[in-house]
Amino acid sequence: MTNLAEKQTQHRTEKALHQALLQQGLQQGFQKGHRQGVRDGELKAQRAAVLQALEARFGAPSTEMAQEVRTIEESKLLDALHVKAVTAISIDEFQRALEDRR
Repeated sequence: MTNLAEKQTQHRTEKALHQALLQQGLQQGFQKGHRQGVRDGELKAQRAAVLQALEARFGAPSTEMAQEVRTIEESKLLDALHVKAVTAISIDEFQRALEDRR
């Protein structure tokens, strides 16, 4: 009987450990997903700010220019492009800054 009781105890211990590891993995996955979602939202807002500044100053940017801005994944670059969109003398000046980033 002792052997059976030991096996049952070991099984319960392994099951509890498995549940704890599963819960930890789920929590880590949720946190990572949340951070990624926040980052994606921030980038989307930055891209929109650049495009809004361009439209307010120069009219709607070309489809190609807007698409290029929408593909940018670096927050610092989007900040710099927003400043350029607000301070550029012309849409061509902004276009050159956009091309220089490549």
